[in-house]
Amino acid sequence: MARFSKVFISSTYIDLIEHRQEVYNLITQKLGLTSVAMEDFGAMSEEPVMACLDKVQECDLFIGFYAKRYGFIPEDSEGLSITEMEYDKARQEGKLILCFWLDRLHDWPAEKAQEEYVDHLDRFKDKIQKNHVIETFGSPENLAYKISIAIARIQSEQEDILADLELPLDIGLPSEPYLGLYYFRREHARIFFGRNADIRELYKALQAFNIVLLSGQSGSGKSSLLLAGLLPRMEKKNWHCIYVRLTDGDVVKAIEVEIREEEKSLIIIDQLEELFVHDNPENEVRRLALLQLVETRCNHQTKIILSFRKETLLEVMKMLETSRVDYDKVLLSNLDRQGITEAIRGISSSALVRKYKVEFASGLAEEIAGDIINDRESNVAPLLQILLRKMYDSCPIGSNGKRQFNQSLYYQFRSSSLEEMLDTQLADLGLHFPHAQKSGLDLDMLYRLTTELGTAANSVTESAFRETYCHLDDIPQIIHHLIDLFLVIRIGEEDSDPKLRIAHDSLAPLIRKKYQNSDAPGPKAYKILANRQKEIE
Repeated sequence: MARFSKVFISSTYIDLIEHRQEVYNLITQKLGLTSVAMEDFGAMSEEPVMACLDKVQECDLFIGFYAKRYGFIPEDSEGLSITEMEYDKARQEGKLILCFWLDRLHDWPAEKAQEEYVDHLDRFKDKIQKNHVIETFGSPENLAYKISIAIARIQSEQEDILADLELPLDIGLPSEPYLGLYYFRREHARIFFGRNADIRELYKALQAFNIVLLSGQSGSGKSSLLLAGLLPRMEKKNWHCIYVRLTDGDVVKAIEVEIREEEKSLIIIDQLEELFVHDNPENEVRRLALLQLVETRCNHQTKIILSFRKETLLEVMKMLETSRVDYDKVLLSNLDRQGITEAIRGISSSALVRKYKVEFASGLAEEIAGDIINDRESNVAPLLQILLRKMYDSCPIGSNGKRQFNQSLYYQFRSSSLEEMLDTQLADLGLHFPHAQKSGLDLDMLYRLTTELGTAANSVTESAFRETYCHLDDIPQIIHHLIDLFLVIRIGEEDSDPKLRIAHDSLAPLIRKKYQNSDAPGPKAYKILANRQKEIE
């Protein structure tokens, strides 16, 4: 599946009208992609011209083709034409770029040239050649043909990016295609879309280094990438995979128990940022134990991934200074536009359509991606999953046997945000358990499942949690409802005493903020006691 859907067409206009039309028809009619071109921007006054650069940012693939005109030079542009500025913007944003230049042997009318800008064109061409392979073109049909070949090549490369990283055969399709706030795990590997390039990058890093540092902001999807993206594929390649979260307790001891000396082992330690919350003796002991594990275990048979929030990177690197081990760093960014589109459309392959019966209206995936990516402050991955889960749950199967995901359905939910979702789910809980909302019990329960760093705590057993509220008879029912609302998950259900956890790290800071701002009796009393304790200390 191609990781692009919206294509920006860049060229000068008056000399390449026929070429632009041919390329536009190729993109929209033959390839079924969305095209963005200057024809869509209205009259070419300076303001819309500069707006073209914003349109470049929205696209996934940039196609530039150039002849013998340099193009319009806006004021205050340092002498650059809008055509060259579009190319520069595409490079700056890291877009896929295809460039084509008029074949010097192709006949070209003199009136379509700008002789006074030959030097500008030569400089522009040199700039492109330093970064990209330039193909030549002649007629409009010839240009369209060459672009179609180039796009097919890119699609083939992207579709094959994980060809040698297969999933184990025992992993099937889960009952639901969207998880809401639940993070992806091994059993969800076949519906984990949008991160193929990141899976490949992690795998390549592990091939070259014995230690890899994976960082990213909270909510970027590090745990899902590891559990659903990388680990099953490493397992298929006969690696014994050990996954622990630092909040699980004595993780080094647990790892030593799990390691199989005769097998290749991949150790993943998630939520490493918890080591640096407080500078206390306990954390220092844990850091030393971790360093000893790194120094004694890291070799071609045992590789380690340390996963943590990106703001902890310098502290982790400083910790490793004394270990004398080489490592690679991988930064997991928020899902980009291509990744969001792929995550939305992922279940539209024939096999998954038969299972989940979802059909997408034309342009819907691109519209959703545009709306989500424009909110720079949003936690993209969880927000997207919440949105898609709401759409899926509310969309009945139609007369054609499929769920129709269209703009009308999307508009019902697109104003949702993570915080709004939390408010909605808490309101739902309040309808079933009014006393929990009135007393602040709902926030108190969720607050106890967070850490001071604003992440999900993993060490809360359900029995201990119930013991905290042993004076209340309906705590088991409230816990069950929190799970149904995708706010809490139960880990290790097969164990005699499973653990409770916030469904996603991104919820933790929102919960803590609501708790601190709450005037309900429970949170208010807790804050008074906490302040008194500080005064005593």
